[in-house]
This record gives sequence, structure tokens and C-alpha cells, in this order.
Amino acid sequence: MEKVGVIGLGIMGEPMARNLAKAGFKLSLWSRTPHKAQKLVDEGAELCMDAPSLARSVDTLVIMVSAPEDLLEVVDKISTTPLHNKTIINVSTVSPEAVITAEKKINQAGGEFLDAPVSGSKGPAIQGSLVFLVGGDKKTVANCRGVLEAMGSKIVHCGDMGSGSRMKLAINLLLGSFMQGLAETILFSEKMGLSTDDLLEVATSGAMAAPMVKLKGEAVAAGDFSAHFPLRHLHKDMQLVLKEAELCNSPLPAGSKISEILNGAMELGLGDKDICALYSALKK
Repeated sequence: MEKVGVIGLGIMGEPMARNLAKAGFKLSLWSRTPHKAQKLVDEGAELCMDAPSLARSVDTLVIMVSAPEDLLEVVDKISTTPLHNKTIINVSTVSPEAVITAEKKINQAGGEFLDAPVSGSKGPAIQGSLVFLVGGDKKTVANCRGVLEAMGSKIVHCGDMGSGSRMKLAINLLLGSFMQGLAETILFSEKMGLSTDDLLEVATSGAMAAPMVKLKGEAVAAGDFSAHFPLRHLHKDMQLVLKEAELCNSPLPAGSKISEILNGAMELGLGDKDICALYSALKK
């Protein structure tokens, strides 16, 4: 039985780990906050005392953390132990620079590294329908296919190391633009005296129909801002987008403005709400 480890047991990491166990992998865990692992331990997973001991005990290690510095902190911990015949998969949304640095450190310790952030939030993580945006060696991708398929429904090989993270930043730029547009549209229609239910019926019946319109639109209409994708993560991602855009000389006038709006939403204390709380930021 292949042994798989997971570091990062938040909104995304916990259901992803659970799906690995359901797929028949022997699951081991490490968390900076051990209580987050308790449910999975109760379900049969092993909790390791530290990150290096977890890395030593598994064949493949999946990392789902919040930011580039968190990834590099984990990599620094696990690269203190030999990683021969082991593969480390980063599924977090971080900068391309961070995954390239992480790969070098993992390779120096004898291991393989894969850049594989996900498209999808809490629901797809629970359902096992995430989309993996992968950067790295084709052979490593092929070797990791079983692990990735246990957590997702599609794998897109975007190119060499860093390409998966670049694709994720592009997708999250689109997500931020979409969410800002939807929030403005709902508020605009309300100010004109229109029914939000009627607006969503129109928006989901024509060429602009998309699952996110229905999902986030209905959440806004219900006043349900419980986090599926926390706003603070989109705030972080937009900062990464702007940094990468500067490096590749890509103008992002709308992206820059959305980043400013997210800064304001954070100042309003909306960071732990869902990204659809951009609507709440507009109303205040």
C-alpha cells in the first residue's frame, strides 16, 4: 500500500486528505496545530510528531499551505532528511519563484518535486473534483497521477516547473475579476429596485450562465458569507498576481483596482468570510 502524507489541514487540506484515505492510500499527517488532525486520526490516519518524520515515513507528501513563505518553511524542515525515492507535491497557491526554490531544495535532498496547485474550493475538495494545474517533469506527473486522481477530476499539465503556479495566478485573476463584477452587478440591480432572484434567473439562463454565477449569486442573496474560499486568500493571490505581472510586463488595470478593493475588504475585517463578501465591502 502506497503511503501518502499531508501537511496543511485547513478548509482544503482536510477533505483532500480524507479522499486520499478513501482511495486506499495509507494516510499520515503533520500539522502545526495538532487538533486540526484529530478527526482524520479518529478515522485511522497516523499523526507524526514533526514534518521530517512524516517525510521519512511516506512515499508521497502533499503540501497544502496558505502562502509562499509557509511552503518554504515546510520545505526547509523536510529537506533536512534524505528524500530519495520520495515525491513532494505542492498543491498550494504560491508564487512561481517559491516553487522553483522549493524544487531545488527538494532535489538537493534527493527527492522529486511537483508544482500542482488546484482550481476549486471547499465543495470540490470534499467531492474530489478539484482540477490540478501541474508544472514539472512529465515522468513525475505520470508517477503522481494516482495520488492526484484521488483528490481531483482533471489534471492539466501546464509545462515546466512554475507553470502550474503561473496558471493558477491567471485563473485567480479571472476569479477576482468575476467576483467583483458579480458583486457590483447584484448591488447595482438592488439599487435600481430589481429582484436579485430575477437577476440570477436571467444571468444563469443565457450565454453568461456559469456555475459560479449561481453558486456565489445565491450565497449573496441568502446573506451566506461562510468561507468556501476565504477572502484573505484571494487578497494574497491578487498580490502574487500583481508581482508576477510586473515581472512579465503585463498591464493589469482592472486587477490592480480589484487588489485595492480587496485591501479595503481586509480592513473591514472580512478576511475570514467567503470571497462573495466583496458584496458586503461594496455596501459599506
